[in-house]
Amino acid sequence: MKGGTAINLFIELSRTDRLPILYEDRAVLAVNQPRGWMLVPFT
Repeated sequence: MKGGTAINLFIELSRTDRLPILYEDRAVLAVNQPRGWMLVPFT
């Protein structure tokens, strides 16, 4: 991509675990979590 930033289609947690990014802007990031996973924020 000339003069821009590459767009990531997923978040890579390990070589085998990837979370697809469904939507992203400056305020929101929506990911598709695998079945059985619970995603919680760390503070």
